[in-house]
Amino acid sequence: QDSARVHSPPRLNRSAMRVATFASFASAFTYDEPTSVKYIHMNQAMGCSVSENTTVLQDWDCGIACDEAGPVSDITLLEDKKLGTFGVVGTYQGDCLVVFRGSKNILNGLEDGDFKFVAPYDDCTDCKVHNGFYGAYQSLAAQATTALEKLGCGVGGTKQIQITGHSLGAAIAALATFDWSKEGYPIKQVYTYGQPRVGNPTFATTFDSRVTGFPYFRVTNYKDAVPAVPTTWMGFEHPKSEIYYNATQLGAYTACTGNEDKTCLHQWSLVVVLQHTCDHCSYLGLQPCSCKTDKPRCVEPSSEIDDPNFPVPPALQQNVTLV
Repeated sequence: QDSARVHSPPRLNRSAMRVATFASFASAFTYDEPTSVKYIHMNQAMGCSVSENTTVLQDWDCGIACDEAGPVSDITLLEDKKLGTFGVVGTYQGDCLVVFRGSKNILNGLEDGDFKFVAPYDDCTDCKVHNGFYGAYQSLAAQATTALEKLGCGVGGTKQIQITGHSLGAAIAALATFDWSKEGYPIKQVYTYGQPRVGNPTFATTFDSRVTGFPYFRVTNYKDAVPAVPTTWMGFEHPKSEIYYNATQLGAYTACTGNEDKTCLHQWSLVVVLQHTCDHCSYLGLQPCSCKTDKPRCVEPSSEIDDPNFPVPPALQQNVTLV
């Protein structure tokens, strides 16, 4: 299934960006690729909190990532120094914006690798989620809702909320979406990238039934290994609404059906995706992991396996021993 194929490297063609509505979803919502590009740059900007002073994010003056994402104002920085989690709440296009940062340090890696289940929901006692991801979410949740309320985006607020995150940030975004949609926060849309599996099948089913009044898109890229963990045989399952890119190229996506569509990223085994960890930092032909460049970490499909000098993301390090 992963036999070597020789391709001309696909070029990033912004004119190929398309807007499409997919009837395969339970409720038809539009995946907007130009909007998705903006969110990739927002996630890229989160890397500036590591490589630069956080003042550049407070002022939304971090160079190419902030410029390409567009103006964000009224910014509150979310941070838990103990766990190393980080995020931004601000005003964007007249809405409230929440961006959760992905894995950036060893503390995040320890959270990613905490594979125990926890059952924190009184209204769904059979819903179980990844203990590490839930702890990361809880470390920022109160800060985020306080900031949203100040901007008029609390329950019954006058403005809507846009949410995004990459990697660990995608897992936090999904857990926030699950809680905030029940609590009545005015969510407009959610786009996540490289989201690992967050909970068990009951959680995934409940998520799908709860998150219906607004678009939630779980974007995956070619053979990105992070969405492949924690594994299904460990008891985890994704929610629906996957948008799968089969190449490092704008326009090269399809809407997937079901929770674990075997024509999308789930077609690849863990052994295969662990050879392509650079795909985690190559979404839409851009670079969501680094503040300094928008060049993707690799271009797919390719006959070459991953760069051996590229580190395995923290979410995968424990799984390497499980292959």
